[in-house]
Amino acid sequence: MSFPRKRESSLYRFRIKSGMTENRKGGETQVINTTHLLKVAAAWISIVYVICFVGVAMFPGIRPGFMQYGLHMGIDMGRNILNVGTFISGLVIWNIVAFLAVWLFAVLFNGIKK
Repeated sequence: MSFPRKRESSLYRFRIKSGMTENRKGGETQVINTTHLLKVAAAWISIVYVICFVGVAMFPGIRPGFMQYGLHMGIDMGRNILNVGTFISGLVIWNIVAFLAVWLFAVLFNGIKK
């Protein structure tokens, strides 16, 4: 004997789509919508990377200054290599790093109980 499947209510579908889940007592708990968070992180890191790349291209002395005053290090950075290839490869690399970091954050946030 087969039983008809219970249809999902539109409220249930909204909760799942918006990243909300229902606990056993009937209350709601907020969880991070990982897909949306990854999109926001990609946009954010791309904007920051473009600003940084343009800043180093326009003001070459900004890198050693940042290293000295921001990271408290005096390192000989060598020469700046700024071309289309290094721009695209750096953008891809930093997006991958941001995806991994934000994904790990979302997994830990959603997985660790309060």
